[in-house]
Amino acid sequence: MELVDVHAHLDFKEFDNCRDDVIARARGNSVAVVSAGITPESTRKTLEIARKYDNVFVSLGFMPYEGQSGAQMDLIRENAERIVGIGEVGLDYYWEKDKAARERQKEDFQAVIGLAKELSKPLIVHSRNAEKDCIDILEKNSVGKVIMHCFSGSLNEALRAVGLGFMISIPTNINRSKQKQEFARKLPLESIVLETDAPYLAPEPDSLNEPANILLTAERIAGIKELRLEDVTRRIVDNTSGIFDF
Repeated sequence: MELVDVHAHLDFKEFDNCRDDVIARARGNSVAVVSAGITPESTRKTLEIARKYDNVFVSLGFMPYEGQSGAQMDLIRENAERIVGIGEVGLDYYWEKDKAARERQKEDFQAVIGLAKELSKPLIVHSRNAEKDCIDILEKNSVGKVIMHCFSGSLNEALRAVGLGFMISIPTNINRSKQKQEFARKLPLESIVLETDAPYLAPEPDSLNEPANILLTAERIAGIKELRLEDVTRRIVDNTSGIFDF
């Protein structure tokens, strides 16, 4: 039974001196990783990492506030057989305040949704401070398999996403986030998957996050829901298997 860290950035420079050990610890703990390439260079490096390690899989996307890269969209198409998802993609109103730029983000999001549907790939969605608009666009486009990455909206927005069949990804900073603890308490287990966003969002501040830490999140969710860890793990494995075709 293999848990999956559904969103990490193993190509980032923070791992350059410890990547082998980090991935080995994940494998030793029966953890697979979906690592996201978000630029052409990031994509190249992420694909190389996945070639080397059999527990690393690839999603490709781009950061919303950086705009749609034609080269990156081409790389998604070119590597369609090698990737398990498209992401992270979506909207970000935290960094982008300009209304015209936000409209361009929506256009880019619409375009990449079309590509995901064409390629039959799930979406890993970035929605920082833009949760309602993201969910509106996904619903309008009748998108099927969706993971809401590091979702920071309200509980009602999370429940709306769950009602549409989307997964809410709970990150490893749950110990430090009352909001994520509320999600763990009130969202159905059938709608939860796990992520690290490594190297960020570690369980403890000012430390390097890594995929093996999703085990700590599973333990915390089991405690919050007063369920056996084995049952929580089995359900989350099933949830992830319903999204990705490994």
